[in-house]
Amino acid sequence: MDDDILINSYNKNAPLYDKKFHSLQKIKYQLMLKKLEWPEIKNWLDIGCGTGLLYEYLIKEKHLKEPGASEFQYYGIDFSKEMIAIAKTKGIKHLFTGNISQLPFN
Repeated sequence: MDDDILINSYNKNAPLYDKKFHSLQKIKYQLMLKKLEWPEIKNWLDIGCGTGLLYEYLIKEKHLKEPGASEFQYYGIDFSKEMIAIAKTKGIKHLFTGNISQLPFN
């Protein structure tokens, strides 16, 4: 699939994403954290972070401290600028718009 088509699709659907996919994503996060030693993980890089649902899950469900605290840092990257815009409204400090094949990090 052409990247532009996919990006445009996510941009268009960003306002409805949380409502449509929150429950499904929560199940994925629960399964993922069962396989990880997540209490030991202090730095999270969420590739394809979308609207920041993983961040919300970690903060609200797992009671991790907000970014800025020395115990927990969350970084998110997504190619959809509209998804990132929604994630920013949730107070996430370290967000980047980009493609994982061309990460904006040195």
